[in-house]
Amino acid sequence: MQKSCNPTPRTGHLKGEQQISQICLSPFSHRHQNIDDLSKKNHCNELWRERIEKLNHIGKEEDADFIKAWLRSQNAKTIRERKKGAEAKDFDRIGTEFHRWVKDNESLLGLKEQKDFILFLEEDFAFYSKWYETIRKASHKLTEGMEHIFYNAQIGFTQQYQVLLASISKDDAEEVILKKLQAVATYLDIFLNRRMWNYRDNGYSTLSYNMFLLANMGVRPDLSVNDGFEAIEGNGPWGGEIVEHGIVMTSTDFVAAGHFRAGVVVSGRQVLRRPGELANRLGDSPAGPRRQ
Repeated sequence: MQKSCNPTPRTGHLKGEQQISQICLSPFSHRHQNIDDLSKKNHCNELWRERIEKLNHIGKEEDADFIKAWLRSQNAKTIRERKKGAEAKDFDRIGTEFHRWVKDNESLLGLKEQKDFILFLEEDFAFYSKWYETIRKASHKLTEGMEHIFYNAQIGFTQQYQVLLASISKDDAEEVILKKLQAVATYLDIFLNRRMWNYRDNGYSTLSYNMFLLANMGVRPDLSVNDGFEAIEGNGPWGGEIVEHGIVMTSTDFVAAGHFRAGVVVSGRQVLRRPGELANRLGDSPAGPRRQ
């Protein structure tokens, strides 16, 4: 069982009567201990303590749950093959032994020197822990713009957090992050409900592979391509008349591409893909055959 980080600081005596709060920095404790500069060591310690305390105010073991969701969302590139006796890979090891996985994959995380670890805490850890906290609070309380995060949480779907974190980047503006979270949570809501309507299991073991694929490819595409070769004139997208439109929209930002696409109206012809239609096209056939 993973040990969670203890947010309660302990005081120790240091040279020159200076003191530093000793806090569990696992799985990065060995990196923290190797920082030579006392002021930087204190800074990292305080940053970790502050963020971990805020997470643990949300719920028990929230710190460990965050680390798993964070590392899986950004760094899990492999997963155990779906056959008996298969070897545990990134996704599985992060879930069961993330302390050891971090030590085995420091080069993947870019942790080569002391400055790398400090930057990793200041940028990656601070950014993703902040948004994880925001997401988890939205899962407990209905929040405008994040309603679908709440809905997904109400049916006990805990795997949404790694997928949501996978969709955002440190380079994103806050407005873009909120739009991404809304789009991904909406897709997951449709995905889950269509499976329920078709009597399909939404359990953890059933969907872990789907969520691994979605976090790796579905919500963080290298290029988003929206075709508008054909459009609906009139009552789209289900009714109306199909007409030739001849438009293709591409972007490295799927939110930007989607907003542009949804706003294109030429001569009464609307180019639009509703989230439900998207849910039919993405993933491992999430909806299955529709019941008439």
